[in-house]
Amino acid sequence: MHSKVIVIGGGPAGLAATHRLMELAPDLEVELFEASDRLGGLIRTTVEDGFVIERGPEAFLRDKPAALELASRLGLLSRIIGTEEARSGALLAVRGELEPIPKGFSLIAPSDTKALFDSEILSLRAFFRAALEQLSLPLSADDLSVGELVRARFGEELLERLAQPIVSGIYGGDPYRISVRASIPRFYDFASRGSLISGLSAASQASDASAKGARYSLFMSFDEGMEVLVEALAARIGERATLGRAVRSIGRRGRSFTLGFEDGEEKLADAIILAVPGTRAAELIAPLDRVSAAHLAGVEHGSAAAVTLIYRKESIPELPRFGFVVPAIEGRPILAATYSSVKWAHRAPEGYEIIRAFLGGPRFSHLHELGDRELELIARRELRSLAKIDAAPERVYLDRYPHSMPRYAPQHLGRIADLKSRLASLSGLHVVGTALDGVGVPDAIRRGEEAALSVYSTLFPDRIN
Repeated sequence: MHSKVIVIGGGPAGLAATHRLMELAPDLEVELFEASDRLGGLIRTTVEDGFVIERGPEAFLRDKPAALELASRLGLLSRIIGTEEARSGALLAVRGELEPIPKGFSLIAPSDTKALFDSEILSLRAFFRAALEQLSLPLSADDLSVGELVRARFGEELLERLAQPIVSGIYGGDPYRISVRASIPRFYDFASRGSLISGLSAASQASDASAKGARYSLFMSFDEGMEVLVEALAARIGERATLGRAVRSIGRRGRSFTLGFEDGEEKLADAIILAVPGTRAAELIAPLDRVSAAHLAGVEHGSAAAVTLIYRKESIPELPRFGFVVPAIEGRPILAATYSSVKWAHRAPEGYEIIRAFLGGPRFSHLHELGDRELELIARRELRSLAKIDAAPERVYLDRYPHSMPRYAPQHLGRIADLKSRLASLSGLHVVGTALDGVGVPDAIRRGEEAALSVYSTLFPDRIN
């Protein structure tokens, strides 16, 4: 039987789906269509004059195996690098000054109360309030927001000073509008068993024990940036990918799907993997199922901008640690800054440093709409104030991420479960993307590969052992 699968979207999920289908069924006809003029989605790296400059995601997590396993199958293991541990960790803006984030503080909770006390970031009263979390009973709520959980367990000050800036650095949103179960399920599991501090401490000790002799750090990338992965996938996929070709409509014709293009051409497919942003996916599936489309369109997305600045090392203070995060209560338009050339080896030629400043947040959600010069001046002003960098940069790169950071509100998982149930009735249509679950590169790869396996199982049931 001759079958055809069309993948819509050339980001990491679409690329992974296409590649996995090719691995599973070399004889299957697979086409990928990407509306823009390049593959990779938000993954983009500029390599020039000895600089390796990430324009999107800068790393993937070791403990989410999909990206590492794909890199292995692509023959890229020798090109993987880990972070430089000599100056690991991050700083935190506290009343206009940068202080180290307490050792053992992970996302929303501490595992080491002594380190939290020694940091003096919290008032004495707030510290004792937070330390009492070790007496917490198991969480009984089905779901709640990150803000609600942290405030209930640790108090308002720890939420504002530590948890909020770290969570917002990932999701770009208000912790009270972000679901614990959908966004950070590990912490929901800890809370469901009792104390977050105890759960995190036990997990940290187990991780330390298993990591002895480990080859990789928690965060990993490639020697010439994240686009190494995209280039390897693009080389494997080859002419199966068509750039600059947007799918304008999806319909049904019997058991097949029809895809309409702007020039009026129509293609038929036995299965479709839709790997585009949630709002675009909602537009395409609305004629097939308006309720599913509403679920996708209802996922809130935050926006941000990144200003990458290159300095001569001799003109700026020494950069400690990997960068810093900024709480919203500081009232600043900067969310965080990454010292890329400190975090990763060989990112800059000798004598230079690379800093990426991320601008935005709930109070500054429209900053990405400003002009390049305005964004540069804001970034330089914030770095002057917090990192004491007065020098003018040698080079500047601007990147904008409009509506690119999904925020999973409480009860998100229930809505997505309903979405998946409804899509099951549209046999052959698979929707993947950050609007559903997971914001990192490994999650995108995992979703794409899972969709590919599902398509393969449906089209070739006789080949499944």
